Amino acid sequence: MVNMTHVQTDLIYSYEPAGFFESEVVIETPSGTLKVGSGKAILTLSHPVKVSHAMAEQITDIVRGVFSAQQLFNHMQFELREHNVLYIGPDDHREISILVKPAHFKLTTYPVDIRLTDATGRVIKDSRAERIAQQSKFVQNISTKLSNPALLRMLASYNAAVNDSTNELVHLFEILDALIDHFGKEGSARSALDITKEEWDRIGKLANGEPILEGRHRGNKPSLRPATDDELLAARKMAFKLIERFADSVTE
Repeated sequence: MVNMTHVQTDLIYSYEPAGFFESEVVIETPSGTLKVGSGKAILTLSHPVKVSHAMAEQITDIVRGVFSAQQLFNHMQFELREHNVLYIGPDDHREISILVKPAHFKLTTYPVDIRLTDATGRVIKDSRAERIAQQSKFVQNISTKLSNPALLRMLASYNAAVNDSTNELVHLFEILDALIDHFGKEGSARSALDITKEEWDRIGKLANGEPILEGRHRGNKPSLRPATDDELLAARKMAFKLIERFADSVTE
């Protein structure tokens, strides 16, 4: 029986791969403060309450949304392996409820970093620190807007593209569908996000026009080839830009 006088409630997750975030990050979410790093994520609720199964699933959706936002940078598969609820009392008495989930993941390498210093040792450029700061700012922005259905739909499509690489362009094209559904038509979506026709068509031409194995209309092509790394990278970058622009347009 959980002590209702507890002063802190933590939802604790383990995740794979442990290097999904390059360094420890602290993200403020609608439910509380999320600390992530080295294979563990702890969300401390803003108000220490007893957590029902339904509430735990809602909070887990928020945590998963934060991971999905980070996934736009590293294109890595991830899985939250469990969510345990820890109750801490005023006397530091601790009670824990454990729910375990299976995991699946695939490791991906990080980019090569550059760190330059002058003759005095002062850092002139640190590409890793700059990248982590950019990612943290983006993920923080996304985490405050995860109640938006269209944003969640786009993040889910990107996640599907990572996990189902044989249909990657099919899933990335779903991001365009989500935007059209949200804004009513393509022109309205492009206008709202300040996206050119050429940019918008980048994913569509690969998904629909090219005879690519990862595309949408494979049955209509006489012969198919795998998408090149450059083609996939271009589609991913465009998907990221669309999600970033949309997230910036969402009011909390």
